Amino acid sequence: MKINKKSVYHTKNLDHEYYSRQVSTPYESTKKFFSFLNKKIKLKNKNIIDLGCGSGANLIHLKETYQPGICFGFDQNKDLIDLAKQYSKQRKLKNLHFAVKDIQKASQKKLLKPNIDGVISMQTLSVLDNYEKTIIFAKKLKPKFICVNSLFWEGNIDFKISVNFLEKKKRNIKKINHYNIYSIKHYIQFLKKQGYKKNIFMKFKTEKNLKTKDKSLMGSYSIKLNGGSEIKSGPLILDWYFILSYKN
Repeated sequence: MKINKKSVYHTKNLDHEYYSRQVSTPYESTKKFFSFLNKKIKLKNKNIIDLGCGSGANLIHLKETYQPGICFGFDQNKDLIDLAKQYSKQRKLKNLHFAVKDIQKASQKKLLKPNIDGVISMQTLSVLDNYEKTIIFAKKLKPKFICVNSLFWEGNIDFKISVNFLEKKKRNIKKINHYNIYSIKHYIQFLKKQGYKKNIFMKFKTEKNLKTKDKSLMGSYSIKLNGGSEIKSGPLILDWYFILSYKN
């Protein structure tokens, strides 16, 4: 997938401080994602691939906490992959590899030699134009399970949400991000068609009171809603879900 020059994921628009924070202090959602997954499938000695790995923060946390086997991170942004290699080298982590790859392309030539136990993708599907290409990419790696963290809705509705960051004085777009929300029912139906018949999902609930400096911008913060706590960013309520799909 070609990255729009105005995308927040384009090299010139990357928020390096954000990626650095992820590595130094793993996010609560990252910790709970792996806790959720490890309760269902023990991660020790498992070979794992992270699709849309960014600067490698999630795999670094996985390596340091759960002692998996060989881990690979794929992302199409070379700058982020270079950061991931730098961070993993600084922490002297073994059997952790990163490569530049477009996870929406079907080609798997010269990909990997070891057997892959599982594929993960964290907060990535929602910024892509369609999750199906990425799941097909994952399937061709022949993993026993696929586990994702993304924005989902428990109805028969998909939402395509483009967030345009505007200039202060003109209605010109400076940067673009996406918060696409997908129907859980249809996502699971698609995974079943790919051979992943068992599917378990859980909504992420934060135990922290998230705060942001400026609520008029996009940044996660907690709100009270219907007697509970929800996560909001700008005008959007973010329903993050963990979905584990595995074969019989």
